[in-house]
Amino acid sequence: EEDLDQVIDVLHNAKRVDANQPVLVAGDPERANKKERLEQGVPIPDDLMEQLRAVAKNADVPFVLSGT
Repeated sequence: EEDLDQVIDVLHNAKRVDANQPVLVAGDPERANKKERLEQGVPIPDDLMEQLRAVAKNADVPFVLSGT
């Protein structure tokens, strides 16, 4: 595992093709997405939120999700 971490460090520190974009390795986007979801929650499209509200209303149960 330590060897793999070293390889990943070398790749992350490699010269970038685009100076504005970091060098990514497998799993980097997923880790960033997980971090964002844990901090900000999972986005739910407005139309889906309305459908969920309707389901809760029809089932006569409280709607407990919140959205922006």
